[in-house]
Amino acid sequence: MFEPTTLDLLILALVARGVGTAYALKQNADISVASSLATLQRLEKAGFLAASIASRRSRHYKLTGSGRRLLRSGLGKLDQILPHDLESTLRIAYLAASRSRRAGADFLVNAAEASLREAETIKVLPAPARDAFDSGLGYRWMKMIVQKNRSAAQAKALKEIATLLRK
Repeated sequence: MFEPTTLDLLILALVARGVGTAYALKQNADISVASSLATLQRLEKAGFLAASIASRRSRHYKLTGSGRRLLRSGLGKLDQILPHDLESTLRIAYLAASRSRRAGADFLVNAAEASLREAETIKVLPAPARDAFDSGLGYRWMKMIVQKNRSAAQAKALKEIATLLRK
C-alpha cells in the first residue's frame, strides 16, 4: 500500500488546482524543481498522476482517479500526522487551511505549542572550557543554543501565521 508523504499530498493538492509542472510548483509553492520532478515522476509511476508533454522540456501533470482518491484519503488523515520538521508542519497547515482556514490556524497553534514545549526541554550547558570546546563540545554547545532559539522563533512565526489565517 502506498503511504503518501506530506510532500506527496502537497503536490497532489497543487496539481489538482492546476499547478501541473515542476516549474510551476517552484514558482507558486517554492518547491525545488529537483524535488518536484522526483515526486511527480514517482507519483506518475505509481499511477496517481498522468503526464502530457507540454513542450520539448516540460511535462504537464494531472491527477488520475487513483490520485484523487489518494489525496482525499490523505487529507482525511491529516490530524493523525505528527510532523517532526518545519517543512512538514507547513505542508500540513497549508493542506488543512485549503479545506478550512480555521483548521489550518488550529493546527498551527498546536504546532507552535509543541515547538515551545520542545524549546523548554532543551537545556543549554554552560560554555565549555577551551580544551573541551576544541574537543567538539563547543560545537554541541552552539548547536543547543541554536536549537532552543530556533524552536522558540518557529513557535512565534507559526502563531503569527495562525493569527493571519483567522482574519
